[in-house]
Amino acid sequence: MWSLEFTGDPVTCAGFSGGGTLAQCVALCGRSDQDTAPISCTEFSLTDGGASTVDCYACTLNGGRRPAYFASLGFGPPPAGREVGSHFARVACMEAGSVEAFRWLRDELFAHRAPKRLVRAAARAIRDELRHVRVTSALARRFGEAPIASRPAPARVVRPLMDMALENAVEGCVRETYSALECLWQAEAADDPVVRAEMKRIARDEMRHLALSWDVHAWVMSRLRAPARTRVRAAQRSAVAELLGEVAVDPQGSLVRTAGLPRSAQSRALVAAIATRIAA
Repeated sequence: MWSLEFTGDPVTCAGFSGGGTLAQCVALCGRSDQDTAPISCTEFSLTDGGASTVDCYACTLNGGRRPAYFASLGFGPPPAGREVGSHFARVACMEAGSVEAFRWLRDELFAHRAPKRLVRAAARAIRDELRHVRVTSALARRFGEAPIASRPAPARVVRPLMDMALENAVEGCVRETYSALECLWQAEAADDPVVRAEMKRIARDEMRHLALSWDVHAWVMSRLRAPARTRVRAAQRSAVAELLGEVAVDPQGSLVRTAGLPRSAQSRALVAAIATRIAA
């Protein structure tokens, strides 16, 4: 099902902290103008000689399926030496967003008279994500950080089928799929045995969510006309290009070792597998 070849252009992060320009950040982090990954940088400490220490990092954090109001949520760089705890604190926040995303999906599937098996699967995913919030919050505390509180959910209304299809194509078929593959990677690669065990359990849930996303995609595409289906496929391709850019910078070493996060080359291979699945 999964292939690992993809050619695409990374995208540029629209904003970053630290007060500099993107060109300055690219220069400080040693990347060329032709390789415009969503990189950012900030001054996080001073050396004894008075020189600034610059931390380079990716601007966004993938956390699987997000509701629309979470899509623009970004985080600054984690404090030096506290990367692992900060990572899981942020993941807990994003998992809480996934709870709301699946609630919305369940309600819209019901309203649009989707097959009952899809509605039931979305309801189960809500329970899964609530458990993931508890697990990642506990991991954050284990590494010395408090979980970040979720953003309050706005009032929801049932949207047209096309809007639901577009969101599922991006947040489900691309981001939820990447999240599932990343969790599988962490379950094997994390040095910390507790992280490894918890990610293995989370990965099992996320693989079900991956399957649900693609099942919803197949159902909704069968109900759309050809021009609408073309728009959905284009949205998927754009989401893949955006995600490819987001993973173009290696995570901090402690996140690779302790949390098992894939390095950039490995992440890009995971994204490439999604691109191949979309093109099939």
